[in-house]
Amino acid sequence: MKKIISLCMLAFILSGCTSENGNASSELSSEIIITEGNYNFTGSSESWEVQYEVDIIEKGENENQVEENGTAKFIGEGEPPKTVDYKLETESGANSSEGSGIMMNDETLSFAQGSCGNCVPIQEDEELELEIIWDGKSEIVILNSNE
Repeated sequence: MKKIISLCMLAFILSGCTSENGNASSELSSEIIITEGNYNFTGSSESWEVQYEVDIIEKGENENQVEENGTAKFIGEGEPPKTVDYKLETESGANSSEGSGIMMNDETLSFAQGSCGNCVPIQEDEELELEIIWDGKSEIVILNSNE
C-alpha cells in the first residue's frame, strides 16, 4: 500500500514538470531569439592566445543545437604546462564553466567543449572572461566576438 501511495505522489510531482502544452519544460523561452550562425570569441594575454567558437544550428521553431569549443595556445616563455585549470565566465552568468587538471596537448589546451540541444547559447555580443591557472600562475583573458 505504501508503494502505491509513493508512486501516486511521485506521478503527481512529476506532472508539474511539464509546460502548458504538455511538453517538457526544457524548451527555450519564447523571449530568446534563436539565430542560426557561427561566431568566434578571441583574446590573448602574455602567455595565452585563445579562441572560443559557438555554432548554433536552428532545428525548428524554438529548437536548436549548440556546439561550443575552446582552444588556448601557450605562447609564454619556457615549457608549456602539462595540466591546466580554467574558469570561463559569461556576462549573463549562464553557460559559465570550469575544469581542473585538463591535460595539455603539446602547447594547446582544449576547454569548455560541449554540445546541447534546445539550450540558450552564449550571445554573440557577450564578453567572456577566461581565467587560466597553471604551475602556480594565473592569467585572465578577455574574449570578444569577431562581429
